Amino acid sequence: MKNGFFSLWALALLLGLVVGAAASCSSSSGSSSSIHHPLDDDGSPDDDDASPADDDASPDDDNDASPDDDDASPGDDDTSPADDDTSPADDDSSGACCFDGGGCQDLSVDLCIENYGSWMGPGTTCATNPCDDDDDNDDNDDVSPVDDDTLPADDDDLVDDDSTFSCNVDHSASTVGLISCQPGASGGYTLYAPLMTDTVYLVDMFGHQINSWPGQYYPGLVVYLLENGQLLRTGDTLNGNFSAGGQGGVVMLQNWDGTIPWSYRLSTKTVCAHHDVHMLPNGNILMIVWEMKTLAEAVAAGRDPDSMPQGELWSDYYLEITPVGTDQANVVWEWHAWDHLIQDFDATKANYGVVADHPELIDVNYGVPQQTDWMHTNDIDYRADLDQILVSVRDFSEVWMLDHSTTTAQAATHSGGTYGRGGDLLYRWGNPTAYRQTTPAQVFYNQHNGHWVDPGLPGASHVLAFNNGLGRPAGQYSSADEFAPAINADGSYPAPDPTYGPAGLSWTFVDGVPADMFSEYYSSAQRLANGNTLICVGDTGVFLEVTPAGSIVWEFINPVTQAGVIQQGQPIPPGFGTPGNATFRAYRYSANYPGLAGQNLTPGVCLAPPC
Repeated sequence: MKNGFFSLWALALLLGLVVGAAASCSSSSGSSSSIHHPLDDDGSPDDDDASPADDDASPDDDNDASPDDDDASPGDDDTSPADDDTSPADDDSSGACCFDGGGCQDLSVDLCIENYGSWMGPGTTCATNPCDDDDDNDDNDDVSPVDDDTLPADDDDLVDDDSTFSCNVDHSASTVGLISCQPGASGGYTLYAPLMTDTVYLVDMFGHQINSWPGQYYPGLVVYLLENGQLLRTGDTLNGNFSAGGQGGVVMLQNWDGTIPWSYRLSTKTVCAHHDVHMLPNGNILMIVWEMKTLAEAVAAGRDPDSMPQGELWSDYYLEITPVGTDQANVVWEWHAWDHLIQDFDATKANYGVVADHPELIDVNYGVPQQTDWMHTNDIDYRADLDQILVSVRDFSEVWMLDHSTTTAQAATHSGGTYGRGGDLLYRWGNPTAYRQTTPAQVFYNQHNGHWVDPGLPGASHVLAFNNGLGRPAGQYSSADEFAPAINADGSYPAPDPTYGPAGLSWTFVDGVPADMFSEYYSSAQRLANGNTLICVGDTGVFLEVTPAGSIVWEFINPVTQAGVIQQGQPIPPGFGTPGNATFRAYRYSANYPGLAGQNLTPGVCLAPPC
C-alpha cells in the first residue's frame, strides 16, 4: 500500500522546493531570516530579501531600500513623508521589546510591534530588566506598560518565576501557532523539523523562535538536541532505489550556529539509512538501514514470490557506527533481520517451521502483501542498564527488544550475549497475530516512536508509543499508549504463555472525539518531567501536551510549510499525501537541559503571531 503511495516521493519533494522558493519571495514576515530554501539564490541563511525579520547585523537592514529606513542608504529617501524621523513609528533606534509570552529582546520599534511585543522606548535595553519592575519575580505589575491589563495581548498569562512555569493563554481563534497554553503545562522549548522544509526549529512555549538550523536536506526523518548543544539530525538523499516514506541516507551533527562538523552518508543502490538514529552513551550512533534483497534471495528464504511483484524486498538491519573525521564512520556492530527468519510457506527451505512455536523469530511472509518495504522500522532506542535495543516495527505493529551485548557474529546466530539468545528477539509486544497468536487482542496498529520512557521520569522503563490506529477495528483514530513490559530481575523476559505480557495498557490518551486525532503516518509521544505527555500528531503538524488525566494543557500547530511560514487564516497548502505542515516528531527540552546551557534563549520573532 505505502510503496505505491510514496512512489512519487522524490518528484513531490523537488516540486516542493520550487513552490517553496517561489512562495518565500512573497510570504509575510514573521519567520527569522535563518529560514531558507535550497533554491535560495545567495545560499546564505542571512538572506538579503528585504524581510523585516532579516537577521543582518542590525534590525534596520540597510539592504532593504525601504523608505522608512533612516540609514542614509541610496535606496532611502529621507524626504519622503513615510520617512519622517520625528514620527514615533519610524524610530530606528533600538529599544527593549517585551514579549507577552515572556522574555525581552533589543529591537527597533517596527520589528517589536510587528511581532506583537511592547516597545519600552528608544535607548532602553533588556539588560536593565524593563519588562518586570516589581520585586515578586513575576510580570504582574499593573504599573508596568508591558503588564497593563488594558492591553489585549497581556492578560496576566505568564508567571515569570525562575522555578515555576505557568501560563493561561487562549488563542482558540488562531489557525496556526500557539492555540492554547494552560496551567499545568510543563514549560521548556520544543524542537521539530517540518517535513517539507530543510530547517529545524526550536520554539518557546508561546511560539517565539529561539533558534533555527538550516540544512542541505529535507528531514530523513529525525532531529535531536544533544546534551552538548549539538543537533543529531538526518537527511533525505533522494535515493531513487529506495523511494518510500521515511527515506533518509545521511546523518550529521550540527552546531548551534549551523555549522556541520561531521556527516556520514549511507545511501547506495543496495542499502539506505531511514527514519531514525540514536546517540549512545559512548558517542556511537545506532542507525536503521534498508538492505535490498533480490527475488531469488527472498524466495530462498521462503518468501512467497507472489507477494513480490516488484521483484525485490527491503529488509531492515540495525548498525552501530563510530563517527570518524568529518565524513566517515566505522561500523562496530550489526544486527540483520534476515538472520532470524521463519516461515511455513515452503517446506523445502531450512527455516521452515511452525511460526507460533517460535516467537523469537520473524515470519518472512507476515506484513502488508506486495509491499517492498516489508518491515518499516521507524524508531530505534537503547536502554543502557540492560544493554538492550528497542525497535518499533510499523508493519508488524510491534515493538521488539534485542540484545546489544552480542558481537556482530553472535547477533547473526541464536546463542551468545548476556541473555544467551544471540540475535533472536528477546521480547515482542503489540500484535500477537505477527506470530500466529490471537489473545490478547492486537493493541498497536502501525505505531510510531515506540521507546522506553527515560530514567527519572514518571513511567520510567515503560514503553510509550504513538499508536496511529490505521485499521483499528473500533475505527480510524490515533492514541498515545503506554505499557509496562513483563520483565525479570536480570533483564530477561518471561517466556510467552502463549504471548508476552502484559495483557494490556497502563495508560492511554484518546481525543474526546477520537477521530479528531488521527494520523495515518508519522507522529510521536514523549513523557515529560511533570508526568504530562507531549504528542505530535504528525500528519497535521499539531503538537499537544496532555496531563495523565487526559486534559490538553498546551496546543501548537506548526505554521511552517513548503510555501513558507503561513499566518493566521491562511490555508495550509497540501504536502505529499498530508498537509504541508506535517512533522515527523516533536521533542520538548526543559529550561535546565544541559544542551541549552550557555545558549542565547532570548525569544526571537513570533513565527505565527500572536504569541
